[in-house]
Amino acid sequence: MRVWDGRRGVVDLDSLRIRAIELLPTPPLGAMPSRLHGTVRTRQGDFTGFVQWDREECVGLDELDGHTADGKRSRLRFDTLRSIARRSRDSSLVTLLDGREIMLSGTADVGRDNRGIYVDDPRYGRVLIFWDAFERVDFSPGGSGPAYDDFPPGRPLTGSVTTRNGRRLAGRLVYDLDESETTDTLDAPSQGVDYNLPFGLIASICPPAAAPAPSLPG
Repeated sequence: MRVWDGRRGVVDLDSLRIRAIELLPTPPLGAMPSRLHGTVRTRQGDFTGFVQWDREECVGLDELDGHTADGKRSRLRFDTLRSIARRSRDSSLVTLLDGREIMLSGTADVGRDNRGIYVDDPRYGRVLIFWDAFERVDFSPGGSGPAYDDFPPGRPLTGSVTTRNGRRLAGRLVYDLDESETTDTLDAPSQGVDYNLPFGLIASICPPAAAPAPSLPG
């Protein structure tokens, strides 16, 4: 468990050290930081929505970490950035809102050790873009994000299935004997992008043609 203690700062505790947890009333909320939003360009096309850089940094107060050309460590707040463009497996060109450009390298934030960039694109649900597929991100205003009521409850999947011999079946569906509602996701990778597609956004699924059965000798 992580605790932000007023006197000790941030404290991480192993579960075996915890005797009890007493929850206090929630203090009044202040101004919420803006979520990162923009368009991420990849070999697969462009994805626009809320952005989570390196699977972690997701608000303007978070910082992009890297080394400049003279070896100095640089930490740039995301709300000061206009764009990040990949320049090599281990470096990125960062453009600030004031037009300045800084080449950064040497950290997971700006190189091949980056764990991937999440984008919540309304067309696809959530996608995860890996570094080898990433080209650049251009940040844009996006607000604080959807509220709780913006996520409707799931509905049972229904549809029709056509078999390879032409038989047609219709009714309630359970895909892969697991996904049964519109809020469940179809998870599939494609050329450096992992898609998590809610079934509520999918119109049809057409598996590739079956390979011909191998001929037997003799």
